Amino acid sequence: MLFSFSMGLGVPFVLIGLGLGELMRRLGFLQRHYHAIAGVSGSVFLAIRLLLMTGAWVRVISPVLRLVNSFEPPI
Repeated sequence: MLFSFSMGLGVPFVLIGLGLGELMRRLGFLQRHYHAIAGVSGSVFLAIRLLLMTGAWVRVISPVLRLVNSFEPPI
């Protein structure tokens, strides 16, 4: 009984270990393009900040809010 519990607990760790190589390859893309990603995200942050300071954010986000408020899940 104890043996089967410990084997079941180890399965997620084995699966993570098997997928670690693919994860590192995907993270390599992020490392190579870090400066571009940081520049784009910083620009978006500054644009949103400017919109918030001028009060234009409400006009920009209102169509999204209408869409989300009218959404009804199928279940």
